[in-house]
Order: sequence, then C-alpha cells, then structure tokens
Amino acid sequence: MRYVPEVFEDVFIKLSLVSLLLLLFCVLTDLHILRMEMFIPVLLLLSIPYMIEPDRKGEKKRIDTKIVWIVLASVSILAVFNRYYQYLFTNVPPGYDPGLYKYGFETYISGLPYIPEGELPAWFKEMFPQGIFLLGDMLYVVAGFGPTEVITIFTPLVCGFMVLPVFAVSENIYGQRGALISAFIYLLSATQYILFEYSYMKNILGLFLILIAILLLQKERYIVVAIIYAALSIYHRPHFLLLSIVLLFWLLETRDRKIYLTFIIAAVLMLPFWIHRMELGISMIKGLAGVALNSLRGEASSQGGTFLTFSKYTYLSLPYITFGVLGFMKMLLDKRRDPVFYFTLITGILVIFRIVFFRRYLATLDILLIILSGGCIEKILLEQRKELLVYGNIILLLIMLAGSALIYGQMAEDNRLISDGDLRDIEWMAANVGPESYILTNAYDAPWVLGWGKHPVVAPGLFQWDIYTQEEWTEFLRTSDPQQAIEFISMNKESTYIYYSANTIDTESDKYSSKEFQLIRENKGKVYRYTGSVQ
Repeated sequence: MRYVPEVFEDVFIKLSLVSLLLLLFCVLTDLHILRMEMFIPVLLLLSIPYMIEPDRKGEKKRIDTKIVWIVLASVSILAVFNRYYQYLFTNVPPGYDPGLYKYGFETYISGLPYIPEGELPAWFKEMFPQGIFLLGDMLYVVAGFGPTEVITIFTPLVCGFMVLPVFAVSENIYGQRGALISAFIYLLSATQYILFEYSYMKNILGLFLILIAILLLQKERYIVVAIIYAALSIYHRPHFLLLSIVLLFWLLETRDRKIYLTFIIAAVLMLPFWIHRMELGISMIKGLAGVALNSLRGEASSQGGTFLTFSKYTYLSLPYITFGVLGFMKMLLDKRRDPVFYFTLITGILVIFRIVFFRRYLATLDILLIILSGGCIEKILLEQRKELLVYGNIILLLIMLAGSALIYGQMAEDNRLISDGDLRDIEWMAANVGPESYILTNAYDAPWVLGWGKHPVVAPGLFQWDIYTQEEWTEFLRTSDPQQAIEFISMNKESTYIYYSANTIDTESDKYSSKEFQLIRENKGKVYRYTGSVQ
C-alpha cells in the first residue's frame, strides 16, 4: 500500500500539469470563461504533506559561476528587450505619466545646480517626491541623459537589472538553482511587465530599492539599509511605508539594537529633503491615517492612477502564484524568519484586507512570490521520485510557456494612450505656439501636452492653471454651442489655444465653428487658436 504523502504528491503533480495545460489553452485561445483560480486552493490543500515535511538542511547545490552569470546576463538582456520592444515601432512611451515625468525632469535640470523646491507648484509636490528627479539630475550630469532618455532608456535598464537582486535574494534562501528559476519567472511575469507598461517609474525604482533592502537585511548590513530607507522616503512613499513596518517587525524578531541606529541615520538623511515639505508630510500622514481607518471599517478607498485589479493579477500570475504561496506557507510552518517572510506577510495583509492603497502593492507582492516560487518549484518538481521527475520537468516547461504566452499577450496589446501622430501635433505646438500662451485640452492628453508641449496647460482638475469648476468643465465639454465655448474660454484672461485630439471622447467639436476659433493645424488632431477677447 502506498503512503498517503505519496498519493498527495502524485495528485498534486498531475493536477498542476492539468491546470497549466488548461491555462495555456485559455491564453492561446483567448478563452477566459474558465475560473482557473479555483486550482489554487485545491493545489495548496494537496501540498500539505510537503508543508509539514521537515526542511532538509542539506548543502545548497551550486552551479558553475560562468554559467550563472551567462544565464543572468541573458535574462537581463531579454527583460530589457521585451520592455524596449515597442520603441522599435514608436517613439511614444507607454502609460499616462511620461509627460508628467518629463515636465519634472526638465524643471529640475533647468534649476541645476540647485533644487527648484521654491518654484514647484503644490500639485507637483503632492504627486512627486524629489528623489526620482534628483536621480534625473545625476543621470544628466554624469551620463548626459535628457528627460526623454531617462524615460525611454534608463527605465527599461532598471527593469532588466531587477533580475540581479531577485536572484541574489532568492539564492540566500534556496541556493542557485532555485534562484535561477526565480530569475526566469521574473522575466516572464506579465504583472512585472504591466508595471513598466503603466510607466510607473516611482514604483519600479521603489521596488528595486526594496529588493536591495531585503538583500541587505539578509546580510545584516543595517547602515546601508538606513541609506536605502532614507532614499525610499524621497523615491516612493508606499514602499517607504512598507519598509517602515517590516523594520519594526524585524526589530521585534531579532532584538538587534542596530535597527535603532538604522532609524536614526535614516531620519538624519531624510531631514534636509523633508524640512521644506513638512506641512505636506503632516497632511499626507493625516490623509493616510484616514484611509487606513476607512479600510479597517470596510469602506472602499479611492486611489489615483491605473492599477491592476486583484482578479486580473491572479490570472496573470497563475503559472507561479501557487508555488509562491506554498513557499510562504513553508516558511511559516518551518518558523524560518527571513526578511522575505515579513515583507510577504505585511504586503499580503495590505492586499488581502485592502488597506492603504492596496492595489499599489500588487506588483510588490508579485515579485516576493516570484522569489519564493523559485526554490519551491525546484524542491517540489525537480527533487521528486524518479517516476515523477518527468512530470516535474514538463510542469516547469509549462510554467515558462504559460508565462511567455501571458507576457506576449500584454506586449501585443500595445496599450499606448497616444500615437506618434498625436505626439507630432503636440511637438508642433511646442515649436509654433508662443511659450506664454495657454493650451486648453482634455485630461487624457494634458500630461503629454505639459511634458512635450512646453506650455501652461488648462485641463479638467489638473495643474495650477485650471480656474474652472467641474460643473463648468462638464457643461463646456458637452456643449456644441459656440457662444457657450466663447464665454468659457474668455474667462481664462490669457492667449489660449485648443488642442482637440483624436482621443477626445464625449466632446462636441461644433463648438469651435465660429469665427472666434481659427483652425491653425489639422493632422491627427486639430489645433485651434482663440481669437476673441478675454474678460
């Protein structure tokens, strides 16, 4: 009679095979009616024998150093390529934010050698901490990178080099084989690709710094952790908050007094940057406390920006999420308190219980599960009885194929918000419209006009130049009456141009048919000059 653990093992392996085959079929046929996530709890249940099995503390298998570096270099190059791929066909960066970033980089570079803190508008300070633009200054001075190059070249490079800390953190837990599997899974993670596709540069840099912080905590290099901690405070506040919580838990776990020194050093390093934004910081803390309280009450919290939903994330991560969760459960039961454990625990709580802008942490949770999945996959699939080893290798192959199909699907969609033609129209305005003139446009195009158009931009609810109420905007956008449009625009008191792009929806263009609006360019979109009087 076979042992019960062996039966569970057999079923787990074969059901994993079935689930991955079905997932691959759904992705290739674009058939999403099957609820593939139902396999996750079933597979976790079947993995109980593995979870309760004592952790074997054998010697970690090593691979020839040259092979390791060749593999890591190849994976990094491929990660850069799949993010740079779309630039072979278009000059337009992905996402909604590139124009905002370009505006910020240009503002900071133009202020060198000083930080233009005093000239920054309130909306900009609320949206962006200083760190990413100080990095832009550094790249400009050292490497000659302009704002566009930081967006189109530096960001893909950071995504590619993310492979290295993923490997290093995983290697400290599982050894080289498991770490290499994690590196490959990172390469094929559709969730990590979407993080780039949304152009969330702050998130990408914050995630990179978090991985470095994990690596340093594993090695107990607390002084350098303090530097990373301080850097996160001016790079990405959500990851700064995450590291703050984890450090408190790590202090309780290790009782290491050096962590107190970490907080002190970080506070000293942060002070010069935060002293000018103290009021903003206090306001943010109050707002954060309110959001957290509402989350605990079960009230939904609004969060700006476009982020993955939990259901979409689950679907995109299905090739490896079960193994990642299993790796975490194994750590929990083995009472193995690696920093990765605490980062995964805290991030998982924030996401599962929908606390404090939880969707911003999905990409962070994803990369932690990627790290945990590599060693787990190696142990379950590649250290099996001989009769199951073939199945294990097939499953590993299917994980790679399903991941490839999912990330290819995201790449093929090419979710850029504007076209090259739109960008040429905006660049034409930059060259042909006086710099003191205002450009009126919609919220969809506003960041691009601000970054590439080099003009004050008037758009619904954006920037410091918007003088209108939401009701006035709604009435203006919906009307087809030229007289109403004239009354609306004349309130601006400045020379005004209107950018009416092909992306404008639910907006009547007949309002520009009177003689007060002169059509001066018609290409992909239209550019009008308001020639009437102002109030």
